[in-house]
Amino acid sequence: MPDLIDVFAERSKLNRDQSEKVLAGTFIFIKVQVGADNYQKVLDEIPEVASLSNVFMNGGDAKPQGGQSGLGGQFGEMMKMMAILQKADVSQDLLQKLTPLAFAVIGERLSEETKTLVAARMPMFKGVLEGKKDQKLPGVDSLLKPLFGKK
Repeated sequence: MPDLIDVFAERSKLNRDQSEKVLAGTFIFIKVQVGADNYQKVLDEIPEVASLSNVFMNGGDAKPQGGQSGLGGQFGEMMKMMAILQKADVSQDLLQKLTPLAFAVIGERLSEETKTLVAARMPMFKGVLEGKKDQKLPGVDSLLKPLFGKK
């Protein structure tokens, strides 16, 4: 099976480094949305996530971040996601197009059961799985705004 990062790089036309960062950001987003238990199922089905762990760990700074649960943990995860996505060095418009692509590539690797589980907690992911690729996904705008400031 081709490497997830290579597949995403090929379809997104990004280099591998950018692809890793966009995917790492997407996985953090999924983790925050679906919760740790469900996220573990995603990890079990996509071994390549482990190879992104150095991107996660250094999400913008060299200090390792403690994983707390609850709101503080979620906020920390979102900040880490923002830091990683900023380092990917892609425009907001491009990221909006890449987010559905990342979901699609990830979705292809998941079992029906796990896809259903993720989709139930993430309308955005569900929309992608239903083939709504061209539409602006709900929530992507508001998610990315803080990254790029007011447009």
